[in-house]
Amino acid sequence: MRKDPVLEKNPESSKCLVVIPGISSEPFGSPFDEVVEQISESYSIVRINAWNGAEDLEKMALKNLHDLIDEACELLKSNDCESISVLRKSFGGKLALTYP
Repeated sequence: MRKDPVLEKNPESSKCLVVIPGISSEPFGSPFDEVVEQISESYSIVRINAWNGAEDLEKMALKNLHDLIDEACELLKSNDCESISVLRKSFGGKLALTYP
């Protein structure tokens, strides 16, 4: 079940972070919340929350997954983001490495 990216805006910063979870993890909870809590004073954060497991991902092509990253980056850019970093886990890391 696809959901929109979740933005946690820091109006004081132009640095941004995209969180991409693994296949069976969510972009909320450990370990992501621990990192986000530490850096939220310096970054705006968008969390990709577009699948609930392998079954959802089987219905998506690689282009659809890259489109999710594009959407997250555009959301950050439209909120005055000047630099974007990526935090990913497992499948999210593979996805980030294949992103053009």
